[in-house]
Amino acid sequence: MKEDSRKTKEQLIGELAEMRRQLARQQAVDEKCKQMDDALQKAFDDLEIVTIERTEKLQKANEKLVREINERKRMEKALRQSETRLRRLSSQLFNAQEEERRRLSKELHDQLGHDLVLLKSRLNWIKRKLPALLAEPHKELGETQEYVDQIIENVRRIATELSPSILEDLGLFASLQWLVENFAHQHSIKVSLDMADIDRFFSGETRINLYRVFQETLTNISKHAQAKKVSIVVKKKKDYVIFRVKDDGRGFDLKRLSRKDAARSGMGLTAMKERANLSGGDFDVESTPGNGTVICFKFPVREKGGA
Repeated sequence: MKEDSRKTKEQLIGELAEMRRQLARQQAVDEKCKQMDDALQKAFDDLEIVTIERTEKLQKANEKLVREINERKRMEKALRQSETRLRRLSSQLFNAQEEERRRLSKELHDQLGHDLVLLKSRLNWIKRKLPALLAEPHKELGETQEYVDQIIENVRRIATELSPSILEDLGLFASLQWLVENFAHQHSIKVSLDMADIDRFFSGETRINLYRVFQETLTNISKHAQAKKVSIVVKKKKDYVIFRVKDDGRGFDLKRLSRKDAARSGMGLTAMKERANLSGGDFDVESTPGNGTVICFKFPVREKGGA
């Protein structure tokens, strides 16, 4: 009985020691857990600080972005308003040019043309009054009359180019044909023309803009291209009438024209493009030195019969 008691006591002591070891281990675990909790709490705190800082930065960035978007919208609106004003001013400028051309054309045709016809009549009167034996004066007067006829013809041509009455009298199709024939005759350039009657597709200001773009295209070829052949194709495609004018001239460098030092030489192209845009159309140029030039422009069909 004493032996059983002694064993029990030893067992109790062992169990107590084991419990102490377990307690120590548990304390170590608890301490580790505490350290982990502290580390986790610190991480959470740091994350919260970082989150707050990031949120503040994002909020500031968002506010800046909103300001930039609003500023961009304001600038885009101002730009659209400026473009509208510029288009209105361009239209007014072109209209003023047309009015001035009509005035000059009328003065050339009515005043200068009348004076030249009167001069020719007086020369003819003087020639009739001269004795027939005065051959040399007769010859000089005859040559002078021929020169006056040439001047009269040039005045009529210039007056027509300034303000083509043919555009109002015979329509757009006949006017463009006249431009081509006159261009080919004046500059001895071979021109092929493939164009259907397009009168029913356009009227009013659009006709004038189209005529001027076409006229300026031929003028540029005569002044700068040194071309021998020109091909002109005018076709209706869907809601547009497309003009394609190709020459075999010397061509030019488009990039050079886009630079500031070439602004003057590009003003004709700029005006042509602006006229096309004013009528809702488009204008494009393709050219390289030595390979000729292709000018394409299109105008939208707006009139009855053009749908």
